[in-house]
Amino acid sequence: MKRIFFTGISALLVSYTYAQAVITNRSVTPPLVTINPTDFLGVQAFSLISTADTFPLSPGFRFAGGADGCGIRKNTNGTYTMVTNHEDLLSVSRVTLDSTFKPISGEYLLNSNAGMWRLCSATLAEPEIHGFGPTYITGAESNLENYAHAVPLYGPVIHDSLTSANTTLAKGLGRWRIENAVPLPLATFNKTVVIIGDDDSGPNGGQLGMYIANSVGDLQNGRLYAMRRTDQNQRELDVLPGVPVPVEFIEIPNYMNKTGSQIDQFCGDSIHTIDLQRVEDLDYRKGNAQAAREVYFAVTGLANADTVNRTLYGRLYRLQLDSANPLSGMLTCVLDGDGKNLLNPGKLLFNPDNVCATEDYVYVQEDPGGWWTPSYAPYLHDAAVHQYDIQTGDCKILCIMDHHRHAPDSMIYNTNGNASVYAMSGLGTWEYGAMLDISEKTGVLNTFTLNLQTHSWYDTRFHNLDGGTLNTWYNQGSMIVMLTNVPRIKPQPPSVPMVFVCQGESATLTATGGSTFWQTNGTTYNWYTTASGGTPFFTGAVYTTPPLTASAVYFVETSVSGFTSIRTAAVVGVSAAPPVPTISVFGNTLVSSAATGNQWYRNNLIIPGATAQAYTITQSGFYAVENTQFGCTVVSNDTLILLSDVEEMTASGDWMIYPNPGDGYFNLQQLNGTNEPCDMQVTDMLGNTIALFRSTTQKQAIDLRNQQPGMYFIHIRNGESHLVLKALKH
Repeated sequence: MKRIFFTGISALLVSYTYAQAVITNRSVTPPLVTINPTDFLGVQAFSLISTADTFPLSPGFRFAGGADGCGIRKNTNGTYTMVTNHEDLLSVSRVTLDSTFKPISGEYLLNSNAGMWRLCSATLAEPEIHGFGPTYITGAESNLENYAHAVPLYGPVIHDSLTSANTTLAKGLGRWRIENAVPLPLATFNKTVVIIGDDDSGPNGGQLGMYIANSVGDLQNGRLYAMRRTDQNQRELDVLPGVPVPVEFIEIPNYMNKTGSQIDQFCGDSIHTIDLQRVEDLDYRKGNAQAAREVYFAVTGLANADTVNRTLYGRLYRLQLDSANPLSGMLTCVLDGDGKNLLNPGKLLFNPDNVCATEDYVYVQEDPGGWWTPSYAPYLHDAAVHQYDIQTGDCKILCIMDHHRHAPDSMIYNTNGNASVYAMSGLGTWEYGAMLDISEKTGVLNTFTLNLQTHSWYDTRFHNLDGGTLNTWYNQGSMIVMLTNVPRIKPQPPSVPMVFVCQGESATLTATGGSTFWQTNGTTYNWYTTASGGTPFFTGAVYTTPPLTASAVYFVETSVSGFTSIRTAAVVGVSAAPPVPTISVFGNTLVSSAATGNQWYRNNLIIPGATAQAYTITQSGFYAVENTQFGCTVVSNDTLILLSDVEEMTASGDWMIYPNPGDGYFNLQQLNGTNEPCDMQVTDMLGNTIALFRSTTQKQAIDLRNQQPGMYFIHIRNGESHLVLKALKH
């Protein structure tokens, strides 16, 4: 019988008053992870939710075991909605958190009857990013004939397979062992492009698929493709670590009418895709459309399958899609778990499963499964989260599972399936689910959620929590923890060019770069007087120093998302100004007191080519010499030189004008030195006014170079006195 339940929880929440998100312990279960204190000293773990918790607003709900894929969205009323796959329970829970990020109620959006298959990784498509949604796209890996679900985040709960089959199956994504189906941001290619991971270890291996929709958000009617090397080499281990190989996505024709087995066979036998050993989770690099063309995916490996041609311990791959064509790209193995040697960055990688990519890092979560046998290297640690540095290729362990094997509460988390006998869990028996960056949603930078599948935590209270009929025996617990101060963006030392100024001048220092952060408005710069320690005296990209009398060194660091780089030295070189030159006159020759670095001027205009110590004049005017030494420049006083035998000097009353005739640049000189203010008017021969101004200086320049050749009249008025001088422009 079809049963559809509509939730009333959202209506209940509207009347609540909420505070800012606060990251603190929320669950009765302690956070079951241990942070690596050597490389991640500032990272802290807090509990968010576990199967041991109950909520007053939904007393019949418990958060089930097998927490894998997850999505979180902030609601318009300040609350949050979190959806989570419960892998072995074949279900999806929906939990509401208040605006402090405290879980307050929950329900099962899909129970096992509606989920039908093992629901592994998942992606929440959001309209602001992907152009459609919010839609929860969850993979189903049980067998080759599965489909992904695409469930409206705020839709009604569905607890039967018929309704689910008719309303939630994203059949356009094809039939695979789907671990995850990840839509890229809409801006990446201006269309809906979905990358699909096929968790298959059969004869044809796992595939990396691609779906391209006919319209934005359409998950039913597009085209389906699978990735292959352009040389059609199918052996996975021939993709050598660190060596990019060209790949292309080839269309699978008529795929809607093919079974999953037929799609799998077509990929291996007809288009010769790479035989990857179980493609698990995938994610795209964050920041902008360019960044999102960089897709990272995990291939988990498998001990009892083909390890001659495929990876045994697992790999992390980077797929760089062409900027114009998503069907073309380059594939690189960036972490190789098979090389168990000290020089291999991926030497500690065992069974990579889930992937979380940020701007500058990829976090890879393990699912070791405890399957190691004596014929292979022993598993050396509990399930770990690895941090891969995109820039350097380094890999560090962020945290490992904490089974509480020898803690006072060890019996809670280390029991047999009946939860009746202590059974100490072995190394690698727990695994991780999704890791999500919730920084932007909560407003708390560098904060992530991390799902834990605690496979030896059994409790009789945990049976059949979703009310379905397919897995009533399931009684495992799981939890979600929150991690703070986790690096998302890697600041680099900024670049600051050296600046030279003259003594007594200020310097402007400009810091640039310093981050691969794609959203550059998040980058700031802190300035210090010391290479380390202290507090910044200025924050910003451009710093102007006070006037300097000696060379100085400042230090600047890049600050991005709460993390800072090492500091760059910003050097200011200060040069002493040379002495102000003097001019000696020897007939028609002017001589500067400076032997080098001279530039001569006449009437405030540069004399082209006049850079020697001496300059021979050919016309009257005011002459000056500029001297530059080590980038510092000083100028002499003007010297008036009159050549009566070279040019006609026109004088009348207390004024003279020269050179006259001239090229249009005339000097008007007051002879008596009284420096009395005068009104000046320049007219042409028709009486048109060319210029009108008031002069308050002893010497006045009149520039008629833009006027036509001819006679011009300079009218000088001082009280009732009126004097007219003629100026001829040739």
